[in-house]
Amino acid sequence: MIKIQEKTGGSIEDTQLIEGILIDKDFSHPQMVKEVHDARIAILTCPFEAPKPKTKHNIDITSAESFQKLYKLEQKYFTDMIEHLKKNGCNVALCQWGF
Repeated sequence: MIKIQEKTGGSIEDTQLIEGILIDKDFSHPQMVKEVHDARIAILTCPFEAPKPKTKHNIDITSAESFQKLYKLEQKYFTDMIEHLKKNGCNVALCQWGF
């Protein structure tokens, strides 16, 4: 049950045996950890963002207060989603649509 995964660049000295699963995915943020042991993975097939209105209506922001209110509402939605993942023991989240 060993798979050899080739990567462009590097040399034969860079070869590693990884016991576990290697996920070859771009990081959303440079401060993300590069290695996780005993991972509990959530594979999301939905966008990890606040839902967009399904109508053709526009939201008119006419003041800084309105913008701050909308911004806080979107941030709360995002942090609620993160807390839901954490509550269920997830420490790695993969999303096909990005974050």
